[in-house]
Amino acid sequence: WLEDEQVEFKEAPSREVMEFARSVVWTRATDEHMQAWTKQMNSLGYAGSSQDPLKRGVEGCCPGTCDAKAKVAVEGEDKDREELKILN
Repeated sequence: WLEDEQVEFKEAPSREVMEFARSVVWTRATDEHMQAWTKQMNSLGYAGSSQDPLKRGVEGCCPGTCDAKAKVAVEGEDKDREELKILN
């Protein structure tokens, strides 16, 4: 812990090299810092689901949600034929 409720983390793979590792200092989020962060994220092109992380969907979080053709596999006689059409 540092002064002003700051927390210092060392980016080190082990305790042996912590002395020479880069320090990262975390501080509490304030309205001013959050506005600056939001502006930076918007300028980087992250104005989509990162704009309101608590209202995000599951896109990309579940298997098959990143594929536009994703669908539930149905067992049946034509399953192999349908999968072959996708590959060709």
